[in-house]
Amino acid sequence: MNMPPAQPRVAILIFAENRQRDLRRKGFSSRFSPLLSLPALSAAGADLHWFSNNTSEIAERDVRVHRQRGRSFGQRLENAVNDLAAEGYDRVVIVGRDCPQLTSDHVSNAIQLLDSNQLVIGPDHRGGCWLIGLHTADRARLHRIRWQQNTDADELLARFDSAAVALLERKLDLDHTGDLTILARLFVLPTPLFPSIPDSRDIARHGALHFIQRFVQIPPPVVLPAA
Repeated sequence: MNMPPAQPRVAILIFAENRQRDLRRKGFSSRFSPLLSLPALSAAGADLHWFSNNTSEIAERDVRVHRQRGRSFGQRLENAVNDLAAEGYDRVVIVGRDCPQLTSDHVSNAIQLLDSNQLVIGPDHRGGCWLIGLHTADRARLHRIRWQQNTDADELLARFDSAAVALLERKLDLDHTGDLTILARLFVLPTPLFPSIPDSRDIARHGALHFIQRFVQIPPPVVLPAA
């Protein structure tokens, strides 16, 4: 009797620096810390793995925590994907925590799209990526991508057949203080940005976009136009 094919193993790879270091690198004051909070990501059949340079700050349940390895961003990301491939994962969806519009639905959609695509990519407003989904068999194509140069998305797209790529809508990534101005325009944020600070557990459960919507009067999110 023929056995049904095994279901692919899927990992959600959260790739994020220590929060305080990330705030300093971006030039944000500590009051913007809630904008670097992830929603409670989950997807049916997928395991959560968080790769960080400071594992002591991560206390989420149902998340396996790993220390990043490598000197450059690219080396650390490639090592993370290689580690998950070595554990038997067939597909990986990579996200950071600097896209305030990210939700579990985006991750679940990316996982489904990998059924019929080699690459799923969510480009940000500068040319980087807010989400990357790929099969671990294709992980060598990540090598020598010029990460954090606002060319990530185009370089990845050039390495895959366009017919095998699912391109998601562009979203805003918070990389430096200029992006806060864009965020303010998109969501009509008041000054000061945060009139009150919610319970930290609420931010951890729902993420930054929920934080903005609950504590600031804003219209629905605006989809960024194509370049």
